[in-house]
Amino acid sequence: MAASDPSPTRTKLDRDVVVDAALGVADAEGLEAVTIRRLARELAVTPMALYWHFKDKDTLLAAIADRMWDETQAALDATPAAGGADPMSVGIRQVLEALVMVMRRHQPAVAGLMPTRVVECASGLSVTERTLGLLAERGFDPPRAAMFARYVLCSAVMLVECQPGVEIVEPAERAEVQRRKKIALASLSPELYPNTVAAADYLTGCDSPESYFGDGVELVIAGVRNQVPDHKPARARRSS
Repeated sequence: MAASDPSPTRTKLDRDVVVDAALGVADAEGLEAVTIRRLARELAVTPMALYWHFKDKDTLLAAIADRMWDETQAALDATPAAGGADPMSVGIRQVLEALVMVMRRHQPAVAGLMPTRVVECASGLSVTERTLGLLAERGFDPPRAAMFARYVLCSAVMLVECQPGVEIVEPAERAEVQRRKKIALASLSPELYPNTVAAADYLTGCDSPESYFGDGVELVIAGVRNQVPDHKPARARRSS
């Protein structure tokens, strides 16, 4: 008698496995599709097995945001320390590029989770401290450093969330919506809207995402650099 096939090995159910599954559902179908029951089906377990790790959807979403902060911190840890003639600009670029890189892996709504956990997890705090330190070195006092650090994070989220067409999950649907928008804009009166008609192709699509994100990062950096104080305030004293 032939030996029976061995039973498939089930992946150990832990927090990381659940977060991986949640991100997979969110990226494929949007954040609203992420529910405990849906993840239970994906992982072939009962909902109660997931409640052992996450008491509700809010705690699961928090874990997704924490994961993204961990990935951002890991990217920055692998980046050489900012130097050169303008270490603030170099460092802010590194932070922005790391944030954008991590957020672009996921749906825009997922990227929007990151600000909710920026000072609630160790990695978010580490990135915040790094950004504040860069600004303090160039003379920003704590209130303005905090404000500009917030601008940096919000700008990264905005760049990802507002990339033309990216909010539509299904590629075929995205192409059709962009086509209709392009026709509508190109059909406007060239006498009343000459610049809008000329830019119709670029307002509705993003043919060069790298240029879109690269220019966006440079725009944020230029804005911060333009606000550098004329004098350096006293540095905050490090606790012993």
